Amino acid sequence: MRYTVHALKNKLDQIHQWVDRGTFLSLSSDEVRALHEEADRLSEKFTALQDSFLTVGLLGGTGVGKSSIMNALAGVEMASTSHRRPHTDHVLLYRHSEVDPLPALALDDLLWRDITHQVDAIQHIVLCDLPDFDSLLGEHRQHVLQFLEHLDLLVWVTSPEKYADGRFYEFLQGVPKARENFTFVLNKVDLLFQDESAETGYEHMGRILHRFQELIKDAGVDEPLLYAVSAEEV
Repeated sequence: MRYTVHALKNKLDQIHQWVDRGTFLSLSSDEVRALHEEADRLSEKFTALQDSFLTVGLLGGTGVGKSSIMNALAGVEMASTSHRRPHTDHVLLYRHSEVDPLPALALDDLLWRDITHQVDAIQHIVLCDLPDFDSLLGEHRQHVLQFLEHLDLLVWVTSPEKYADGRFYEFLQGVPKARENFTFVLNKVDLLFQDESAETGYEHMGRILHRFQELIKDAGVDEPLLYAVSAEEV
């Protein structure tokens, strides 16, 4: 059975009360003290979890629709023309205005821009719009690779036009991060249904998804989590 952090904290508070009431009559004073200390330690951890945030990076090639996916996740237009990347080697960090900046992340050697928002639905998520991998060269490429280590989840975005780009898989193989933390998105699948019947469109999409999955596995991800979406149509 799984419990939320809030539910677990409530159960921990109950244990505190039981110990204070002397419910466990067979425990010595040292054992009661040890229980209190352990409960306090766990309580601090739960509080930290409630106050923490998930860092999610979106990575893909030029024109695959990362901004559209960010807007779809947020439910509003967060990534707009007013947030154009100042240079192709910058990382854009989207965070809620009540969430502190990211001092723990290795940003010293990275060019980045901090953008705040008021979207409560993603208050505990920091979205990182990463530079287009096919625009990164030399030192900038290495700095972005090092930054990826600090993300909780990396979402690899591509499209029907670009899913077979060998540079995508070359970059993927060079990322120093557990493959279990990768998610793959084939965006812009609405293109497969233009001027086609629904049946033909789904057949085409099925073939591309099958080939996409094969390419991901060849790049070292044994069981890829893969989604087909049309962010513009959400």
